[in-house]
Amino acid sequence: MIETEKLQKFMKQVEARKGRFTLFGLFLREDSPGLWDLVLAAPWLENEKLKALGDLVQKMSETFGQDEVMTFSRIVNPQSR
Repeated sequence: MIETEKLQKFMKQVEARKGRFTLFGLFLREDSPGLWDLVLAAPWLENEKLKALGDLVQKMSETFGQDEVMTFSRIVNPQSR
């Protein structure tokens, strides 16, 4: 999994470019075999829906590597459901 300090630094960089997150959390579901869910909400994610989330995941892959990003069970925006 991506180190939480690296993830926080990355998210602060995203906030500086896009705007603040209203929710940024890591959750470990009971039925998940050690994989964490990254749950994000932000006005700019709501406005652009899946494209904005896809762009964010792409940037995470470029920054951390795809293998580290794949350690998350899910990366979701609960507002887009």
